Amino acid sequence: IRVDVCYQNLAVTLVGVGGGLSYASLGATHHSCEDLAFMRALPHMRVVCPGDAVEVRLALREALRSETPVYIRLGKRGEPVIHEQTPEFEIGKGIVVRTGTDVCLLATGNMLPGAVRAADELAKGGISAQVVSFHTVKPLDGQLLGEVFSKFTAVVSVEEHSILGGLGGGIAEWLSDHPGQGARFCRIGTADTFMHDAGEQDYAREYFGLTPERIADKTRQLYRAAVSGLHAQMRT
Repeated sequence: IRVDVCYQNLAVTLVGVGGGLSYASLGATHHSCEDLAFMRALPHMRVVCPGDAVEVRLALREALRSETPVYIRLGKRGEPVIHEQTPEFEIGKGIVVRTGTDVCLLATGNMLPGAVRAADELAKGGISAQVVSFHTVKPLDGQLLGEVFSKFTAVVSVEEHSILGGLGGGIAEWLSDHPGQGARFCRIGTADTFMHDAGEQDYAREYFGLTPERIADKTRQLYRAAVSGLHAQMRT
């Protein structure tokens, strides 16, 4: 891929099936939690992780128009459809799925449905969460990131990928190049370790803290800490 596609900057579309923990029941040999990091590091490569079947169709259309290499990461099948209507889709531009005022969940790939459910959990406690389908991991939507980090108190990335090198890693890199952002940031993904247990995808997500309830808990803690910090600054 590096030499035959990216070095020559060819218009080749690569599709990876079984991304993340989709085939967790087959054990760690079938976990794919590093692919985004690999692909992001390749010059010219564009990395896309559609959030549902609607985005898959749109991503394929855009990839066929691309003049540079594109990697599209898919799960397996049967994931929930989030978009009731066909949204505007452009590689490198996130899609706001749900508006909110307190926190923002930036989800990529098959974690989009989980992020929506996490937003529902947060709403039960009075926390309004915006949900964004950050379907493009490279190039990142810098304009949207700037808006999100200036508007919200807490921002959380959610992905079925290692916390290193994926969406969360990319946003952390963006933050290092754009210091002084107001919001606190947390990466939610798989830990930098191998899972030696065997179980279905839901079991693996519970293992790594990727269930809607765990996502909501981490987001709630981050939000409360951020609000407490703001109150402390106001008192001083």
